[in-house]
Order: sequence, then C-alpha cells, then structure tokens
Amino acid sequence: MGEETILTKATTKSKSLRTTVPMGIVKQFNLSEGDKLNWEIKAENGNLIIVVKPIKRWKKTLMAYEEDVKNRSFLDWIKAHTSGFKPIHRYEGVFELRDEEIVFEGKDVKEGEEIYLKIPIKNITDVYLGWDDVFTGFPLSRAGDRAYPWNKPLRLRYQSSEGERTLYFFVNFHHKYGIRTSNNKEVYERLKKFIKIA
Repeated sequence: MGEETILTKATTKSKSLRTTVPMGIVKQFNLSEGDKLNWEIKAENGNLIIVVKPIKRWKKTLMAYEEDVKNRSFLDWIKAHTSGFKPIHRYEGVFELRDEEIVFEGKDVKEGEEIYLKIPIKNITDVYLGWDDVFTGFPLSRAGDRAYPWNKPLRLRYQSSEGERTLYFFVNFHHKYGIRTSNNKEVYERLKKFIKIA
C-alpha cells in the first residue's frame, strides 16, 4: 500500500493545490529542495492515472566544451589549479537530468550571453568520469586520477547537428571542508543507468 498525503491550497487566491512529499519517496529518489516533479495523466485499463516523475536539478554547475579547455589561457590554468578558484569552465548554470534528455541552462561567463542546451539521452555516445588528454590534472603529477580523486571532471560526448561534441561538467561545484568537489560521481552513476558504456 502506498503512502497518503493531504492536499492544501497553494495560496489563498489560487486554485492550485500542494502536498508534502513523503520521506520514503525523498530517500528513494534522493530528492532535495529545488528538484522538479513532472506530472502526467495517462490512461491505464480504462482508468486515468497520475504519473509523477522526479527531475533532478543541480545548481552551481560549471560546463565547458572541449575547445574551451584546449584554448584556455595560462591565467585560466593558474586559476583552475588554485584551491580558491573554480575549475576551467566557460558556462555556469543549472543541470537537469530527465528520463529522456539532459538540459543545461545558464550563462556564458566570458560573453555574458544566455545558453540553453538540450541533449537527448539517445544522442549520448559516451560518459566518462576522470581526467583525459584534454582536461588534464596537474601536469607534473604522475598520480593520474589519484591526484584529484574528489573533483574529477565529468566528460560527456553526444551527437549533434554539427557532429560529435564533447562537454566537461562539474555538477553542483562546491567546497566541502575547504576542498573543491562536485556531484559528478552521482550524475555519472545515474547516467550509466540510461546508456550503455563500453
């Protein structure tokens, strides 16, 4: 048997209603404040049913295209390897993970222009968590991923109308105990459930 909640008025002037999401649902889907719920009405066995699907959202997400990383300046590199600064990126915004697509909405920090990027899950060809030949760790370190195990970039490759593109993310970039980190590992594990990774 499922859990029951009570509907209440959203506002005194609105006909919309609101309810509490049970703690069991919150824990099961790892929901947090700011996440979205997608509501659908479907017909099943002659009845109308409501299907509610969670949409995970992460604010404070950093994003860069492969060419942004390749064309970084020496000053960008210095800042990226200083604990008080953010990793190399070109865009800042909100990352959304839906059933059938990824959405990034934010701003170009260099040009100040808005960006809205929608990537169908079916178009994603590869997801990788860690450093690579383009987005490298500290160049003098031979430790590889062990050099920065808490803040690895999330690489995503997908097919677009312009051919294959490569993106790097730091989803929900933040500092924990003074150390730079992100939710990249969580997002990587979620994406693995959607696509086949060789």
